[in-house]
Amino acid sequence: MNAANVVQTIQLVIAPSVMISSCFMCQNVTLGRFLRISDRLHSLVRERIDVLEKYSFSQDYIDALQLIDKELIQLSDRYYSLQKAIICLYGAIIFFLFTMLAIGLAMQFHPMFFSYLAIVLFLLGTSTLLIAVFIAVSEVSISHRTVRAEVRWAMSLRPEPQESN
Repeated sequence: MNAANVVQTIQLVIAPSVMISSCFMCQNVTLGRFLRISDRLHSLVRERIDVLEKYSFSQDYIDALQLIDKELIQLSDRYYSLQKAIICLYGAIIFFLFTMLAIGLAMQFHPMFFSYLAIVLFLLGTSTLLIAVFIAVSEVSISHRTVRAEVRWAMSLRPEPQESN
């Protein structure tokens, strides 16, 4: 193997690293959202326990619990969606790493098997990345609906009239 072949091999092996970098950028954003939702779930559970401990049984009490329960379910759905997206992103990274290995083996041993394998692995990595992006977009849509419902509920609240003496 001459120097030109070595350089060409390195260039081919490094190409999937651009896709790996893309996966890590998406993953950083997704992990941030995942952690924020996790924190919010923990605080909502604490809030629900506080409502159960501190407030008397009334319509406001029932409304508060229903709102918390609804938000807990929606946040759990979002949490699960982001978990699937993160797993897909790790899968894409693995496919791209194996693509790099297959390219190196194809350049070293020149069999068509490794060349085809590299193409298949690259396409699998790209497909898995695309699935992760679709899942993340779905989670953003769920988030939007959740916020809209909460805003509508908050805007429906009216102050109770004060009794005058």
